[in-house]
Amino acid sequence: MKPETAAFFAKARELLDRAPALLAQAFTDDAGRAAYLAGFDAAQALLLEKFRRTPKTRSGVQSEFARQGK
Repeated sequence: MKPETAAFFAKARELLDRAPALLAQAFTDDAGRAAYLAGFDAAQALLLEKFRRTPKTRSGVQSEFARQGK
């Protein structure tokens, strides 16, 4: 695994670990945001590992997954 990929996965794990504590404190929007960003970072990691590049935007990540699915 590339160091950059590991960094994306580490950030995803950090955000995912934070979500339950936010939810327990009734910060539902923040918990949802943390979970979403964890998924976004994990998606970037997968694209980086497989294609050696990753889009920086949500729409770019979605487009790249759609393009690879064809």
